[in-house]
Amino acid sequence: MKAHTQRGNNLDTLAQPPQGAPTKGCRAQALKKRARSKYFTQGFVKPLLKLDSPLHKQYQRAHDCADAVRVEEGRTRTHYCNSRVCNTCNRIRTAKAMNGYMTHFEGRESVFITLTDRTCGADELRRVMRQRVNAWNNIREFLQRRMGLPIQGITKREVTFSKGLYHPHLHILLMCEGHDLSALAELIVQEWMKRNPTADRKAQDYRATDQNSLNEVFKYTTKQAKRDGKTLKVDPFALDIIMKALHKTRTFQPFGGLRKVTEEVDEVELVAQEVKVPDGLYVWSSNDWYSIDTGQALSGYVSPMIHFDVQEPNVLVT
Repeated sequence: MKAHTQRGNNLDTLAQPPQGAPTKGCRAQALKKRARSKYFTQGFVKPLLKLDSPLHKQYQRAHDCADAVRVEEGRTRTHYCNSRVCNTCNRIRTAKAMNGYMTHFEGRESVFITLTDRTCGADELRRVMRQRVNAWNNIREFLQRRMGLPIQGITKREVTFSKGLYHPHLHILLMCEGHDLSALAELIVQEWMKRNPTADRKAQDYRATDQNSLNEVFKYTTKQAKRDGKTLKVDPFALDIIMKALHKTRTFQPFGGLRKVTEEVDEVELVAQEVKVPDGLYVWSSNDWYSIDTGQALSGYVSPMIHFDVQEPNVLVT
């Protein structure tokens, strides 16, 4: 594969957090985003707490995440749950991944690849995901060791759910200095098809990296709910199955010498930002934190009055 120059996909101007990701020092708006995340997290976690799941404690932590915020001299301190089902912690996790990985891609050409195969049932999900990760790792070693290609990048695993079936797939952000990235991506797809004969060639995809593909890499690992106007359809049984399949696995896996970025969220975070409210303890209630002394709201977030429609096991989510 000869050197090939691609234009229009330089990441100097693209290394920005996707919409909804937390940013430091954004003051009142940051608190409103945190309040919104907590509001939605509690909406889809409450049904999970009713399940007899081995992840019950994790769901309880997500429900109670950042329940209290202490304000001291314009700085806020709270406790986070570090649960993958928590929107608040996932936003922090997304920002950490962006900040940690995107510096490697700035000013360099890269390609965004999606590798997938057939959907599977609940009892197959963890095994199928592991098989697909192993298939990609085998391809990666083939490129690095047997072909001697200096590939670098990150792999993101993701699971979606539809009509009673689960769809585990991989997103790959890949660089290879001095080589035609389109030709390399096509080779990767061909090798994937060899190892996954049931896969549909039309379902595999690759394209030059742009802002949309960056958002795709660094967004959620799975959707917690499906929106329909002011209604969010929540399937706690499907979500629990996905969370169990992803339990104790890495969302992001760097390769080619890129340093791993921890996916852990610190239990306590001190936010250095101006908070124009009196010092004291603010406790969560419904849609905001309120001072235990005065009743004053901390963020000013107004509930959107979303209805959470909990799906029963015999209801298909599309």
